[in-house]
Amino acid sequence: MLNDLIENAIRSKGAHYDLAAIIYYFYKDEYKVVNDKWFKSVNTETKWQEMEAPNDLYINISRKIFDVLMEEYDKLYQQSKIADTLDMSDLYKEKARKLQRIANNCKMVNYKNSLIRECKPLFTVDEL
Repeated sequence: MLNDLIENAIRSKGAHYDLAAIIYYFYKDEYKVVNDKWFKSVNTETKWQEMEAPNDLYINISRKIFDVLMEEYDKLYQQSKIADTLDMSDLYKEKARKLQRIANNCKMVNYKNSLIRECKPLFTVDEL
């Protein structure tokens, strides 16, 4: 599942929706949006705390999502070294380059703002 989401992000060159789907994959149980307000899970008894803004989600994008994408970048780059043909090697290298650009975008404020806006509908529920 995660591999498919990452492949979609590579194909779309980091379209906001595709990155939002990856973020949702990791954080669907930790964050919710109800009536246009963000909430974060604060314990295992499904207690939710309203947040002014999803600031720690911003940080998670810069750290966790960046790390996940860079791990995949490393795998693709390693595959390019052991590929059977030059064409396959080039394909892996190109995917790795795209993924590195996408990962680096995850450290950019404007990109993260767009990602959070794109995440909002994915995290929206009727009630907690």
